[in-house]
Amino acid sequence: MERIFLKSDGKNVMVESKSFKNEEHLQELVKNNPELLNLKSVFDSSLLIVGRENKRIDILGLTEDGTPVIIECKKKDNADMRYLLAQLFDYATVLSKLTYKELDEIAINYFKSDRCKDSRYRDCNNLEEAYNIFIESAGELDFEGDSGSNSFEEFKKDVTKNLSEGKFYLVAVVDKILPTVLETVRFFNSKIQDLRIDIVEIRKFAGTDGIEIYVPYHVNKEKVGKERKPGSIRFEEMLDNTSSNNATIVKEFKKVWDAIGETTIQMGKKGFSAWYKDKSVFWVFPNRLHLHTKDEQHRVTDKQLEFK
Repeated sequence: MERIFLKSDGKNVMVESKSFKNEEHLQELVKNNPELLNLKSVFDSSLLIVGRENKRIDILGLTEDGTPVIIECKKKDNADMRYLLAQLFDYATVLSKLTYKELDEIAINYFKSDRCKDSRYRDCNNLEEAYNIFIESAGELDFEGDSGSNSFEEFKKDVTKNLSEGKFYLVAVVDKILPTVLETVRFFNSKIQDLRIDIVEIRKFAGTDGIEIYVPYHVNKEKVGKERKPGSIRFEEMLDNTSSNNATIVKEFKKVWDAIGETTIQMGKKGFSAWYKDKSVFWVFPNRLHLHTKDEQHRVTDKQLEFK
């Protein structure tokens, strides 16, 4: 049994690891607290939940850049844990056949139902209303990247494109992943280039004073050689979107960065971010470079340099 010792205002509290009562408890926790899954190792933005148990999908969400997120919750003692991958692929197939209008209808039904517990979105008349509210509050999470602050029309276009091309996040949320399932997921992720399954374990701790602590952990954080996330472009597509002179500059940037060591790049919707260890240093777009700097309050400032 794991324990966490808390010390606050001179009071000592000991909390111990506990089991979820059932999968519904796990589902409700994630649906009502999507910020639990806002892990930078998985997503490039925060999440907007737009559906629950629709089209058999446990939880359906969208990122700021219009990438659908399929979330399946499982407890380790559920016999269906062995079929986790098959279920996620099945749900992805169903989702890929939807139009934007159909997804909007799913969202409207969710916002107007008792299943939506977030007062910000209750009674929203469409996805556009919810998106505008979502964008206003999303900046609080301080995600870095090129996904933020799209216009709604850009967001709608991106959602439509990602639906038709099957570019989704597939996320399994579990209390504890079975080793055999994790091994299968890692094998799949190493072989298939256009899809990736991410596994998030949520560990529950509780104390005698009614304190509950939930700790999310990205189990398969390794990138297995992939530089691209769902909804992002390929490096070659980025080069096609710029002039031949700028394409030469972009390729040289990538070549130099790759040669440094302990560096990676992550493709975004328009360009790529350059990472040193676990820090994003700059973004390269087809025609400009963004440098990230932070002040004492950890606010991010972008300095733009145009390619010449």
